[in-house]
Amino acid sequence: MHQIHLDGFGTQLNKLEKMSDPLVKINEVIEWEMFRKPLETALRKKDYKKGGRPSHDVILMFKIVMLIAWYNLSYKNARFQINDRLSFMRFLNVELGDDLPSDSAIWDFKEAIKVAGLHNDLFILFNEKLVSYGYELKSGSMVDASFVEVPKRRVISEKAIKENPDLLLENEAIQVTLEEGENDGKPVTWVIPNDTKTAHILAQTDFDARWTKKNNISYFGYKNHAHVDKDTKFLIDFETTSAEVHDSRVFLQFINSKTVSVYADSAYMSEATIAALKAINPDIKINICHKAYKNKPLTDEQKAENTLIAKVRARVEHVFGYMTRSMGGMVLNCIGIERIQRDIGLRNLGYNMQRLVNWCADQRVIMGVVCLKGDVFHIYLLKVLKTYVFYDFCEDLFPCRIGRAGK
Repeated sequence: MHQIHLDGFGTQLNKLEKMSDPLVKINEVIEWEMFRKPLETALRKKDYKKGGRPSHDVILMFKIVMLIAWYNLSYKNARFQINDRLSFMRFLNVELGDDLPSDSAIWDFKEAIKVAGLHNDLFILFNEKLVSYGYELKSGSMVDASFVEVPKRRVISEKAIKENPDLLLENEAIQVTLEEGENDGKPVTWVIPNDTKTAHILAQTDFDARWTKKNNISYFGYKNHAHVDKDTKFLIDFETTSAEVHDSRVFLQFINSKTVSVYADSAYMSEATIAALKAINPDIKINICHKAYKNKPLTDEQKAENTLIAKVRARVEHVFGYMTRSMGGMVLNCIGIERIQRDIGLRNLGYNMQRLVNWCADQRVIMGVVCLKGDVFHIYLLKVLKTYVFYDFCEDLFPCRIGRAGK
């Protein structure tokens, strides 16, 4: 006869915890309540007179959004997973049978984040919290960019659309009306669908994404330009552009007068860039790989210098590598640069959260107290998270030191 477990839910959760459920560690380290005020201020409706269904708690919704960022889930899949997976339920602090948000409610919440531009504010807020933990993020700057691909669709310029609207879709007839207008004082051509079919086609066409090629491989989408701290590998800042924008075009916005050093690959090397860096901070240490040109190969000295720079600069690749391996890859299934900026911002925030959890695990501080009892020395060890400080204490006991264990 099959045995019935009276507390099967709790028993299974205990098993998951013994298997090192990563979401348990995240809840232990991340102070989620820090996000409540900005979320409620920006997203909660001001007028409740119209009534309607009560909204879900903003922290619950934000946690679901972060699950989507960590596991690269669709809205429908996110709804299924939070109702199906016990580890997700524990992370969200919900029970079996609780009323959980629908996929449309999750979509509305993320859209509200986009409209309010809240992804940038939350990223900055979390980095300020990192500073309060003792992570100064001033050890040096590593800058690089990675492609973020989106669903491929043929993109036609506004000029080509105006000359031949049928180019919007191959082998299909569409009905559009072209209207001249202005956007922020600039003349634009609006493409107005005349029927439902055309409206659906245009809705699935990303006019902001662009094609580009690197090492004979074509990419369609956007770029995540990242500014990373050298020692901790926390993301300090980021910028989102379409894929064809060269890495060097957003490089200088990451540098300020307090930047002590910068590491980058040869894509950022130019005389103009070096001069601009020196103008921002004359004392900055520039570690940019040398670039070879036609009929002007690198010297042995330049090759040796590139090797030394690459040993440090390669750490920025770990950031994108983690996102690729552990966060569902560098692919997003949304359309339009505003949504891409939101989702890349949330993924970068999610990376920093995961990095903090891993950093706390790797940088455990062992606190040892040596106490004399009779003729025997007793050593007491405590594990302390989120501190770097080395100092002497217990002057009335045997003096001892605090030191880091791990990487």
